[in-house]
Amino acid sequence: KEIVEEQARRRVKTGLLFQEVVKQNDLKADPAKVDEKIQEIASTYEQPEEVVAHFNSSPEQKQQIESSVLEDAVVDLILDQAKVKEKKLKYEEAIQAGQQQR
Repeated sequence: KEIVEEQARRRVKTGLLFQEVVKQNDLKADPAKVDEKIQEIASTYEQPEEVVAHFNSSPEQKQQIESSVLEDAVVDLILDQAKVKEKKLKYEEAIQAGQQQR
């Protein structure tokens, strides 16, 4: 039960942070990237044109793609603004550091 609650808390926190980054930076799902993602998904099917038509005729399905594109935009923004400092660690030190962050 505690594990599930912790996972739920983490998902809620992540969602709230995500929404705040979107709001603060006035991010929107780029329609061209949405179409590109739909084309990418459709290309894995035998009849891609039917898949594209399905996404374009289903607001719920298209919204899921838009959310995915927006998530990608948030990640790209954060990575662009991140200041990375490399530090050499032994394997054991890296594992231990990762466990302490949980």
